[in-house]
Amino acid sequence: MKSRIGFTLIELLIVIGIIAVLSAILFPVFAAAREKARTIACMSQSKELALAIIQYAQDYDEKVCGGIDGYGGRHAGGGVGGSGWAGQVFPYVKSLGVFRCASDPTTVAYHNSSFALNANMSAGIPDWATAAWPIPCQGSDSISLAQMNSPSKTVALFEVSGSLGYDIDKELNPVLDNNGGTYCGGSPAGNGLGQTYDPTGYNSLKVPDQVGGQRDGFLKYATGYLNGVTQNLGQYDSAHGRHQGGSNFIMCDGHAKFFMPEKVSPGFEPASETANQVHDDTAAGTSGKFDNGSTEPAATFSYL
Repeated sequence: MKSRIGFTLIELLIVIGIIAVLSAILFPVFAAAREKARTIACMSQSKELALAIIQYAQDYDEKVCGGIDGYGGRHAGGGVGGSGWAGQVFPYVKSLGVFRCASDPTTVAYHNSSFALNANMSAGIPDWATAAWPIPCQGSDSISLAQMNSPSKTVALFEVSGSLGYDIDKELNPVLDNNGGTYCGGSPAGNGLGQTYDPTGYNSLKVPDQVGGQRDGFLKYATGYLNGVTQNLGQYDSAHGRHQGGSNFIMCDGHAKFFMPEKVSPGFEPASETANQVHDDTAAGTSGKFDNGSTEPAATFSYL
């Protein structure tokens, strides 16, 4: 009897089918494992930035970095300040790569940051309304650790995408654009609401994206929709955080932690530490609750 060499068409199709099934099962597992590794690497970088913020505060009378936008955390027109913080802490890190998360899809054309400052850390300058231009380059006062009721619960930094157009190691030095305007302090800041210039910094939008503007290339939150946010959802890169639904947050006491977006209370500074969140407006105090009054947030943008 003549022996058969090779496979029949049916046998080849069966093998190909098995390979296809295994690929469909394993590829998502490999992708999840890769993203988990990136999340861990990003967390490690977050901890380095957290240490830099603490070192900065030790050198500046216990005040955290507040950026160089003289407007401060809340100013006329609903905008926020705080941009330019990365240049302030860069001397304590001395590594541009630490500011860059591997999961950030932003085109790397500059030495930019994947992290943004909580704009409530920025106090601005007292006379910003009458100060000479350029106000964004005059520096900003900031909040001290002594003013914080619970630094371990107060957000210092969070993740963004689309932050570009500046170099961290040079952003404290004013430069002229083609129209003669003066700009400095490109690294971003925000309070999670996505209002006028929120997040603020280079590549931000003056008019907030109301709907459908996700992933349009502009500066966006990469945290996922934070608790209580119902407006300007186009200011978010996605409904979910960049790391398997959540994102990394750096807290004011110097530790970094992963949170799902619904656990974090965004907004302007509330009146007291026991104040509850007001959706699309003020954050919950560190002893307050979400706007439904049910549970306390795991983290808040409030320092009270």
